[in-house]
Amino acid sequence: MMKLLRTWLLAFFPLVMFSAAIFAEEGNMPDIDDQAQKQEPSSAGSLPANQKENLREELDELSARLDKIETKSILDKIKFSGEFRTRLETIRYKDYIIAGAKSDGSSDEVWTNRLRLSLRSDIRDNIVFHGRLSYFKLWGEFTFDDQPSDWSHPSIPNQEGNLHVERAYIDYFLEGTPLSITFGRLPASDGPPNELKDNSTRKSTWPVMLNDVEADGIIATLSLESLTGLKKSMFRLVYSKFQQHYLRYKAAIPDFDDVRGTGAAFETEVPQIRNSLLWLSFVRMDLAPLKGFPGIVRYPESTGYADMATIHLQFDDIKTAGLDWFGAYTYIDMDLAPAGTLFQNGYEMSIYSDNISKTIGNRLKGHGVYTGLRYQLPLSFLNFPRIGLEYNYGSKYWLGLLSSGSGSLSNKLATRGNAYEIYYLQPLHKQTMFARTGTILMDHAFFSPLYGNPVESDMKTINYYLLVDIRF
Repeated sequence: MMKLLRTWLLAFFPLVMFSAAIFAEEGNMPDIDDQAQKQEPSSAGSLPANQKENLREELDELSARLDKIETKSILDKIKFSGEFRTRLETIRYKDYIIAGAKSDGSSDEVWTNRLRLSLRSDIRDNIVFHGRLSYFKLWGEFTFDDQPSDWSHPSIPNQEGNLHVERAYIDYFLEGTPLSITFGRLPASDGPPNELKDNSTRKSTWPVMLNDVEADGIIATLSLESLTGLKKSMFRLVYSKFQQHYLRYKAAIPDFDDVRGTGAAFETEVPQIRNSLLWLSFVRMDLAPLKGFPGIVRYPESTGYADMATIHLQFDDIKTAGLDWFGAYTYIDMDLAPAGTLFQNGYEMSIYSDNISKTIGNRLKGHGVYTGLRYQLPLSFLNFPRIGLEYNYGSKYWLGLLSSGSGSLSNKLATRGNAYEIYYLQPLHKQTMFARTGTILMDHAFFSPLYGNPVESDMKTINYYLLVDIRF
């Protein structure tokens, strides 16, 4: 509308001047220049500005005002926010298996920065866009290897040292219905209960026990509040692609299968308990074959699939006593293809299996547990700091690849064994600046990359960290 009004005004100006010239010729209107010459000098000893120029200046000023109004109208629809984190940590490990031999080691001073820039735009009452750019970087010129050789340790975030789109999706609410559609790069990382450690609100749809990696896909959400009477209750269907081999359709290259995930989820607030969450979900995900390594003779198009059932229960500020608690459990059933990736030396491997152990093609079952609590200390002079304790366990066939640790160098949720964390959270400036220090201990019962038969391990990893978060 603003652009249209400005266009009309600019188009109308030549018409005004043309009409003025006609009237002047017919004697119906005095000439502007003659009129100006007849004006008496002002008290300052100078003549007033030419009326033509005055009109031009007024129109320019009006156009500038319209530009400002139009810009403000657009910006009012966009909300910007950001997060910046600096983290210092020390990582020490014992009995880490390298090339079949045990060794000890440490990284005594590792500095990282993480920057996130978020925006939200209410395009229409029923169409909302969300986006987030992320930058995660080691201090200095070096970055992380995005293809780690082992998911047990050291665990390396998926983010490379560059700026990338972490989220970009649309929420489309079908007017007059309880149904909404979400599509794009989904809010799939930093889910419950990560908001407790980060001292923030919920950031993701999925609990971290189910998924903590970036993902693209489509989610259909049906609100059930009016049907069930349960607050914040909804049912979701999801379709996601973790890998998309768009070049597969060209005959010149091998025909690899895409890696997909489909599932359903139900969540609700527990009846009669405020600030609570109950999540139930089932997901089936394709398993990708091992490829791209030297010496490979043959690999299958598909390795099989994994079925994952997850329950997550969380209570925040129980009885307004400042105590938060959560518990999560995921069960995994992997149905492996009868053939794995075959190397020139005759060794064949697949997900957590190989031909030596004769486990290729078997059904492998694993599970993981994650629980913890956070308590707000009644110390007003310290802005009510919090302490937290967390514990997680992964079985021999726990598929910890689903969790990237949300930017942490120690991906404790990938541990096949026991992991413990204790932390202290100190607010520094209301809701904008926080510091957190903690210790993570991982006791690995099994060691191996994702591919190959797991072997028993005595490896232990300890991580000391200190971080500062700033939100703006």
